[in-house]
Formats: sequence, structure tokens, C-alpha cells
Amino acid sequence: MKSLRIFLLIFFSTFSFVQVFAQTILDNRIVNIASASERDVKVFLKRHEVGDYFGHYCDFSGLNYYSLWKSDKTKNIVETLPVPCLKKFIKESTDSFKGLSLPKSCSVVSKNKVCRHYQLKISPYLRWIEGLNDSIYFPKLGLDNSLFCSVNTNNIVDIIEASEKSLENYYCSEIKKGESRAFNSSQLSKARVSIRGGDYRLNRVSPTEYRVDIPIDFDASDILKKHQDEVDVKMKNRIKKCFSLMKPGFRGPDGKVLHINIVDKVENLEPSKVKISYNDQIIRANDENWKLIQRCSVTIHETLHLLGLSDEYEEHDSRFGYKYVKIDGDRVRLTESDYERNKLLKNVKSYESASMGDCRLSRDSSIMTDQAEKIKTSIFGTEKEDKTLFETTGEPKKEIKVKSSFLNKDHWNSLIYRGCNKKNKTYNLCTSFAYKTSILQTNNKCPEIPKECVEAGWKR
Repeated sequence: MKSLRIFLLIFFSTFSFVQVFAQTILDNRIVNIASASERDVKVFLKRHEVGDYFGHYCDFSGLNYYSLWKSDKTKNIVETLPVPCLKKFIKESTDSFKGLSLPKSCSVVSKNKVCRHYQLKISPYLRWIEGLNDSIYFPKLGLDNSLFCSVNTNNIVDIIEASEKSLENYYCSEIKKGESRAFNSSQLSKARVSIRGGDYRLNRVSPTEYRVDIPIDFDASDILKKHQDEVDVKMKNRIKKCFSLMKPGFRGPDGKVLHINIVDKVENLEPSKVKISYNDQIIRANDENWKLIQRCSVTIHETLHLLGLSDEYEEHDSRFGYKYVKIDGDRVRLTESDYERNKLLKNVKSYESASMGDCRLSRDSSIMTDQAEKIKTSIFGTEKEDKTLFETTGEPKKEIKVKSSFLNKDHWNSLIYRGCNKKNKTYNLCTSFAYKTSILQTNNKCPEIPKECVEAGWKR
């Protein structure tokens, strides 16, 4: 009996100690969330300063998010971040609250230190994050607010999870005949797409056909400004002819067809147009600069960028390619040519450089790897190419017949179910490296290739 009493005494003492220990850990987690650091503010401001189109200003790793809210300077920057970056901030900043039982019912004048700490510091911070979340999801996606009515608005983690679940259902659902879906690039987070692309509307024309309307505003180079209207008409007609005659090549795995339609305007789509400059002075076309006279295959490749597909070719060290230059192991600049680099590095002691996107994963036989080769293979298969079927600019003289689609299955899913993680998880993962550069990564090295990508045929 005495032994039993000793055992029970030890048991309950140990149990109490574990409870106190667990509560201490919980209390420390709550306190640590609201620990502001001037160092975090400085690091974020520096990252934001060197950030660029490819999202390096979206790097919050190693930072205390509360610090960024506490400083007016960084708080204002966070509130004006592009929506994909803002979604990333909200998601990551709320991860620290998972598994915490927050003392919402306690008072500011409570004797409990953790309770006071929560009410005075964490509660206002959470309300700010909740406001950021509402500003994204409620007014801008055209979703019915009733989707969120069942959410407990006091629990920010629940709000994020419910919002994301509703979005997943929305993006993964089929568009019915006669209906359409608008895609605003600024509303799609990096978790859902590999690149933002442009703004466009996807229409379901019939059970077997889709049409994408993408508004493009062309801007002539200085040399061509006086002939802007005339050149605009000729260029748009050439592009429309390219897509019209190549239409059979844009087939899905189930035989459905996608027609790509360049238009002047799409109703209820803001911003309404993608801006593209054109001139023949550029060495290499990209999704923002096109040559006045360029091959149909190049136009197709660059337009697919605007619809959210990433480059899949290996980025070679090119005299005319974009490079990142890291000066004295610290300052980073994006340069466009050897001339610009030589001028920048004239009086520099040490520097490192790498081609922009040298971490990209590539694969064979893809419209986003070698567009001319893919189109030729799709039309002729193993037969000899008949060049008499094409104009000198690459447009076919009449509507083509294809042996296989220009698009891989994951391209089709990305175009038709853009934003749907379930259908695009592997594609988004493997193309997420497309514009990463080695000298901007940890230890100046590209991340390892995920197993899923190797199995799917991607390589570096």
C-alpha cells in the first residue's frame, strides 16, 4: 500500500511537471511570436531593394514577421506587395500559430503575463493579418463571400485554410459550355502557378473547344512611332493568322482544342491589357519585347508565356543573355549585356556572375524548349519536312493537320485548370526553378532537383 502511495505521488508530480513544462513551451511560443528585431527590418529592406520581377523580394525566410508589422516602413511595403507575395506572407506568418490555444477570452489587465502579452501585442497583429487576407480574397476574385460565412473569424489559421480550400475548388472545377473564367495574374500566388503570366479570359465555346481571349497592347520602338497604327494592324493580322492556321496543334489529351485569340480588350478584366514592345533591334524576343518580324513559332512560344507557361530550355551562358552579378560578395545587379557588365565592373575588385535562370530544369520535346522542333515534329512526325507549306515568316499557307499536339499534357492542364494545385502540382514544382539563379541561392548553389521532377523527365 505504501509503495502504491509513493508510485501515485511520483506519477502525479511528474504529470504536473509535464503540464507545467508544456505550458511553459506554449507560453514561450506566444511570447516569441511578438519579439521585434531591428535586424529583421534591415534584412527585409535589403531584400526588397534588390528584388525584381522574378520575386526575390518575396523571400521572408529567417525573418520574424511581427518585426515587419511593428516597423511602419516595412509594414507599408508588405501592404503594397503584389498579391502572390502577400499571400505567401500571410501563409508563412500564420504558420507559427498552428497548434496554439490562444487566450482570446482573457483581459488586458489580467494577472497572467501571457494573457496580457497576447491582448496587447498579438491580437492587433492578428487583426492586421486578417485584414490583409480579406483584402485579397473577398473583393477581387469574384467569389461569393458566403463561401466564408462558416469560418470562425477569430481564428486566422482557419480563415487562411478555408480561403485556400475554396480557391482550390474554384480553379479545379470545369468551365461549362457558354461560361468563362477570368485570370488576373496579380491574384495567383506562387503556390498555384510557376509564373504569373498575363491577364486573360478562358471561354468554353463548346464541349470540345475552348477559346482564350488575351488583350495585348503593342508599343512601337522610337523608330516606328510615326507608323504605329499601320504597323499595329499588320502585326496583329500576322499574329491572328499564325494562331488561326496553327489552331489544330493546340489539342488536349482528350482531343479538345484551344483557340488562342489576341484581342484589343476583354470586358471586366483589370488590368485590361498586356503591354508588349516591338522592334527589330532586340537580339532575343521575350514575353515583354517582340521582334516586328518574327517567326510564327516564336510568337506561339512567347504568347504561351503570357498564359503562364515557363521556359523549359537550358539557359546557356550567352554574350547577350541576362546575367546576375554579385559584387564583393554582397551587392547584386541584373545586367543585360557584356558591354553593361564591363562598364559596371571596371573598378571592382571581386565579383561572381551567373546566367539568369541557370537553375532551370529542362526537358526534351516541348514547345517551351525548342518551339520550332516541336511544331515540326507535331506536323510531320518522322516524315520529311515540307517547307513549301509555309511562308518565309513561318505561318502555314493553309490550316495545318497535325499528328500530335504542340502541348504536353501538363501544359494543357496548366492552361485549362490554371491555379488548380491538384492537376498542376508536379508541373508547378518542376517549373518553379525556371527563373532561379545560382548566385542568389543559399551557398551560391541551385536547389536539388526534386525526385518527382526526375521521374517526370526533367533534368538540369
